[in-house]
Parts: sequence; structure tokens; C-alpha cells
Amino acid sequence: MIKFDIVRELIEVLDEEEVSKGIKEILKDNQVRVLEKLKKGEFTAEDRLIAYRSGINMSEIGEHTGCTRAAISKYLLPRINKNKEEIEEEFKENREKLHRARRWYLYVYLSDKKGDYRQVKNHISSTLREDGTAYNLYVEYGGKKLQKDHIDKRTKIKTAKEERILKRLKDEPVEKVAFQERLTVGSVETLAEENEVVTFSEKDIGENVYTIKYVKWQKKKEDIRKRYVEERRRKREEKKKNNE
Repeated sequence: MIKFDIVRELIEVLDEEEVSKGIKEILKDNQVRVLEKLKKGEFTAEDRLIAYRSGINMSEIGEHTGCTRAAISKYLLPRINKNKEEIEEEFKENREKLHRARRWYLYVYLSDKKGDYRQVKNHISSTLREDGTAYNLYVEYGGKKLQKDHIDKRTKIKTAKEERILKRLKDEPVEKVAFQERLTVGSVETLAEENEVVTFSEKDIGENVYTIKYVKWQKKKEDIRKRYVEERRRKREEKKKNNE
């Protein structure tokens, strides 16, 4: 699964004038102020609730201020619980804005700077790396300067598959989707994460039917791969002996 530190990534590019301007068009003023305080080392304990309401989770607040998540949680939970529904809704809304700002930078700004939207493929999972997907993401997050090149039918098929998988993940465990779509669990989870779809596992619902099938399928694939590698090795050795 692709891992990223959304707070660190945004902080690192705030000094670039053009980037900062684009990010500020997406984020609220208080979100920008929190990021700037974290960047400058001016963040205080009083800023924690503002940061949380700005879409920065407790682990991230702790990581970027040298505190443990437990310490941040102990400080924030009593304050959040005073108006939990409103604060959690605000957190969710602003979390999406942080993701959108990050994606605007990766998908639009960097593409315009390079003059090639295909660079988007450097920032998404391997299961999504098609030119059509790259262009769709470029446009979705505000790209207008670059024109679409010819996209072959494989891209359209793949995009449809991604949409089908995301729809299934809302109601089906990740192991079932991975097994039936012939993808790894990691690839499916990455796709879900990048599209902010919450997944659940068979373990969460007390089942294991597709977990067993998935494990057997993966083992079978690995056995086939090993036989193929061994056969290649054997043929190379035979060829080497025949040439001696």
C-alpha cells in the first residue's frame, strides 16, 4: 500500500509561491495557518484543537509536535466531546480539503510544470497506472492546460474496473473483492485509500470464506512463479553446459 504523510508533504511545498497560492485556494485560512505554524515550529498546545478541526488527525499532530498520540488524545478528547458531532463533521470536511490540496499539487501543479499529465502515474498505485486514469485525475483536480492524448480501450476498461471495485468495497469485504477481481489485497486497499473508501475485512464480520480462498490463490500463484523461475534457471544451466 502506498503510504504518505499528508501534513509533511503540504508543509514542504508551502514556501513555493505558486504552489502556496494554489493550496490557499483549496484550504481554509485556519488550515493554512496551522500548517504554517507546524512548519515554523510555532505550534502550541492551544493549537491542537484547531489543528484537529482543520483535518489533521491525532497521530499526525503528535508526530509533528514531538508528542505521543496518547498525549494528544488525552488533551483533545475532553474538548472534542463537548461538541463531538460538530467537530467530527468539521474534521471530515477539512480532511478532504487536505487530500484535495495534496492531489492538486501532485496531479495538476506538477503536471503543468512538466507539461505532461502522465507524470501523475508516479503518484498512484501500480494498479491504476494508465494514461487515461492519469488524465482523468489531472482534470478532476483542476487541470486545464494540458490536452488529452489518444487513450486506448484498455484504459477505459481499467477505469470501469476501478469504479466497479470501489462500489463493491462499500458492501463487500476486501478479501472477497481482491479474490474475485484477481488483485492483491494490498492493491485493493491502496485503491480504496486513494479514493477515500473505507474498507472492512472478513475478520471484521466474523467470516473467513474468501480469506481462505485468497490465501490458497496467492499460494498457487507463488508456486507457479517458483516453478517458472526454477525452469528458467535449469534451462540456463543446460545452455551453459552445452556451450562449454
